[in-house]
Amino acid sequence: MTARRPFVVGAAAVLLVVYVLASGAFVLIGGAARQRLEADAVRVLLAVQSVGHGTLQLDRGFVAAMAVSLVVAPLPIAARVLLPRRGARAAWALAAVVVLLVVLLGAAFRLLSGTHAISVALGCVVGLAFGVLVDLAARSLAALRGHETEGPTGRSRWIALALMVLYVVAVMLIAFHGSPVDAGSDGFLFRVLDWLHRHGTPQWIGYAAVEFTANIVYFVPLGILVALLIGIRRWWLPVAIGFVASAFIEVVQSVLLPERTGSVDDVLSNTAGALLGTLVGIVVLARLRRRAGARQLG
Repeated sequence: MTARRPFVVGAAAVLLVVYVLASGAFVLIGGAARQRLEADAVRVLLAVQSVGHGTLQLDRGFVAAMAVSLVVAPLPIAARVLLPRRGARAAWALAAVVVLLVVLLGAAFRLLSGTHAISVALGCVVGLAFGVLVDLAARSLAALRGHETEGPTGRSRWIALALMVLYVVAVMLIAFHGSPVDAGSDGFLFRVLDWLHRHGTPQWIGYAAVEFTANIVYFVPLGILVALLIGIRRWWLPVAIGFVASAFIEVVQSVLLPERTGSVDDVLSNTAGALLGTLVGIVVLARLRRRAGARQLG
């Protein structure tokens, strides 16, 4: 065991304990204190939104669900550190059980019910999935040490290059179109959302949430393809490229396209998509490396 290992294990244990204690405290504190905390959170959100330029112009429920996701995301990683010999699935299951117990505790004290419970559950699922992806990518980076510059070779590399060219063309057509590409389909989308709301879907899952999520998905291929093409020596580069590209697009839309509106939210969501794509690309690179090694041994 390295000298760093006890520190990492201790930090993971502290994280899990703090998470459980903080969640329990939030459940058990009085209603007035809880309302003050929620009011403070709303004031912070309003202060951020007052910056303008389309900053966090989202429903409070969506922002709250994202906050839940960010709180939950470190748990799979911490559980994996604490249970190195149990395997990944056992560690991730432990993280899921901890989250489930906290949610059940909230339901038992009648803090979670109806659409509020659905919102928290969605946030927890997204947070757990993101934490698992980060854990896989971190371990893939460790497995790829010594092969940082390697990416797809031969036919695979040509396919990746062709996909990158097609993707860039598609991004330019969508980003620099004179009017929003969804201008003709928003009526259908609103009808679908209205049907979902009538059947129990939280109200915060509206047009703004769909647009934000679509902008995340929009830049996931960028992160994957850049990571595959350049290897992992500069694993952060696809995220930086995503941020710069998104900021450039938003500036052009604001200055040169009267019917388009630049937004900080778009830059945030696009960059998040590039980050997710980069993590996926790192995992894919590690799997390709393992397959290549298996073929050489075979």
